[in-house]
Amino acid sequence: MKLFFSLNILWILVSCAGYQLNDYSNPLNSYGINKLRVEPFFNESNFSLAGAMFADEAFNVLSEFNGLNLTRKSHGVDGVLIGIVRSAKSRKESLASSSEVVAQSVAPTNTSNRQSFNVTATNLIQVIVDYYVVKDKDLERLKAVKNREVVQALQKASAVYHKKVFVSTTLRREIYDGESSAVNDSQTQTALTRNIRTLAAQAAKQLQDSLFYEKRN
Repeated sequence: MKLFFSLNILWILVSCAGYQLNDYSNPLNSYGINKLRVEPFFNESNFSLAGAMFADEAFNVLSEFNGLNLTRKSHGVDGVLIGIVRSAKSRKESLASSSEVVAQSVAPTNTSNRQSFNVTATNLIQVIVDYYVVKDKDLERLKAVKNREVVQALQKASAVYHKKVFVSTTLRREIYDGESSAVNDSQTQTALTRNIRTLAAQAAKQLQDSLFYEKRN
């Protein structure tokens, strides 16, 4: 009996896995979209590389759908993926301090002649990205779009798909005792870029999951 029960469970698990693999087909087919152009994303955030990173990660995950052909070119497509990446309005708000440490405890050499004070140890990074899939025939309305007009224009274009994603992560600031502020700033910038790439991957996975489950429903 135990063997029979175990075999049934195994069959169910294999069947579900097989269904998911077989059903990993083009989720935009019902909209008549089989070839999709991924546009460079509009970057309304305070992070200079965010637009390119979020577009690249979206391209990577969507390429896993069978039957959905992706391209960067503008000709011969059925639709376009447009993204808008946003953060808080100011750089300070975009990198809100989430924890502090006493400067002398992490950089005693650099702060030996100063009174005790706190420095930021970690920052909270929050990004919002809107993904729109627009039929190619509607793109004529978007040709002259400026960044500040994007949302209104996309609404008028009647996007066939829209997904808003919120992602966040914690940036641990790089502090090296005995090094100049320029070195520390450079290390922090490198860590920030790495974190933005991580957020882009997280957002893209949510996009992929949303399209997958929308197709199943």
